[in-house]
Amino acid sequence: MHRALLWRTGGRSLFADTRVSRLHYYDIAGSGPLGTVVMFHGASQGAVHYGRVMVALLRCYSRIIAVDAPGHGLSGAPPQMNADVLADGVTELLDEVLGRSSSVVFGTSLGGAMALKYALARPERVSSVCVLSPAGAPLSERERDALMRTFEMRRHKDATAFMRLVTHRPSMLAPLVAVETRRRFRSAPMRQLFDSFVTGESELSGGEIRGLVPPVRLLWGRRERVLPPSSLAFFRQHLPVARRVIVEPPHFAHAAFLEFPTEVAGHIALSGQAAASWSERRRAAESRLDPLSEGRRVVDIRSHRMSNRPAERVANTEREPQAGNGELA
Repeated sequence: MHRALLWRTGGRSLFADTRVSRLHYYDIAGSGPLGTVVMFHGASQGAVHYGRVMVALLRCYSRIIAVDAPGHGLSGAPPQMNADVLADGVTELLDEVLGRSSSVVFGTSLGGAMALKYALARPERVSSVCVLSPAGAPLSERERDALMRTFEMRRHKDATAFMRLVTHRPSMLAPLVAVETRRRFRSAPMRQLFDSFVTGESELSGGEIRGLVPPVRLLWGRRERVLPPSSLAFFRQHLPVARRVIVEPPHFAHAAFLEFPTEVAGHIALSGQAAASWSERRRAAESRLDPLSEGRRVVDIRSHRMSNRPAERVANTEREPQAGNGELA
């Protein structure tokens, strides 16, 4: 997968030393107009799992940075594994790689929580956030215990059941993939990471979510079966209404980026568009101009062209909000 990704994208596989561990990341040059996007992966995965999403983003963004978190992918494992250590290592790496430039950030599951924490830690360097089934919402003791049982995977059939949980339509290869999934989840670094979740110390607070500065696009599939419904309710309650888009695709499960990579890429492109639109609004407010009178450049992910027509939904991934399908606010 690693070599195939480099071949398909022409990207570079690089390493950098941080105080947490030696981290690996992909630095890929695209041909799009939307600047830089940073990808945060989920627990036990790696940046390479975003391969097909990144290929779809090549003509939307000019640069794609995808980091292997500490103890994941090709990155070294630190002596202590918890969500805060992962976030610290990735933030230090991005400080070095990106400097003071701003970027769109995307993450799923634990990577979604890391994307949100990065936006809180470096608000001046994040122009927009897109998250798919993000972790990090406070859980009850019962919800947390159920999640930890899901991650135990003591037997092969537990891993096979997990594959059915995270996908809309499990692949015929799911039993084979389950073998590797169980190996990763049972590894010592992952067990240490999951054990750190028991206390709930790494969970986000409502105040933190309300304090997010950039616009946030939240994707939460109707087939989400790993994280509890209370997590969506938490984000819906606390994300700033004026700067959020909540979309609930009926066919998205927890690992929608694997099953529907082009559609997920479309949402990430729309987040880049939102970043440009948000910047225009801020500039217009500062100069006392009406931002709605200005034409806005938008991306059509189907043709990968820029246009100067007023912004509208241009990707066929974005459905008109309806009862039970999505919310725009």
